[in-house]
Amino acid sequence: MRMSFGDARNPLVLVLDIGTSSLRAQIRDGQASAIPDLDIRVPHQVLRSSDGRATLDADQILTGVALAVDQVLERAGSLTQQLGGVAVATLVSNALGVDSQGCPLTPVYTYADTRSRGDTEELRREVDGQDVHDRTDCLLHSSYLPSRFRWLHRTQPDLLSKVARWISIGEYLYWHFFRSYGVSHSVAS
Repeated sequence: MRMSFGDARNPLVLVLDIGTSSLRAQIRDGQASAIPDLDIRVPHQVLRSSDGRATLDADQILTGVALAVDQVLERAGSLTQQLGGVAVATLVSNALGVDSQGCPLTPVYTYADTRSRGDTEELRREVDGQDVHDRTDCLLHSSYLPSRFRWLHRTQPDLLSKVARWISIGEYLYWHFFRSYGVSHSVAS
């Protein structure tokens, strides 16, 4: 049996899901059930190149989120009165360099961007990868910051020096909506 608006159990939650191929805005009920017809998907595209590039445009994501939220809230109508929270999920292991005003200086580097793979290999020769993993629970991998920062230092040192803060796409959205930085424990780890 399909749920109707009237079957939704409070509190309702606006859910944002930012992935690599699209972002979604949905409204779910207090039992995490999707409410029919309150699901908006806005496609976007990872910018790829043969050298391993896999990036997103932060402002395109921001615009898409605003559009999706507006559309899902408009569809929800009076149900918006029952919203009790907002939940956000973003693609894992992404990094965006911003200036002191929170403006992007870099694209959003996704986990799939492998341009730092040579720098990862250098790190593996210089440090004990198992020790790093034991201490940090992270592998030496091109999707993590040590390799990415090393690659940027080697290929774009001027850009790297201009970045005031490294954040995730979720933090970028939080900054634009609330003018402060906030990050979940899972993303921070």
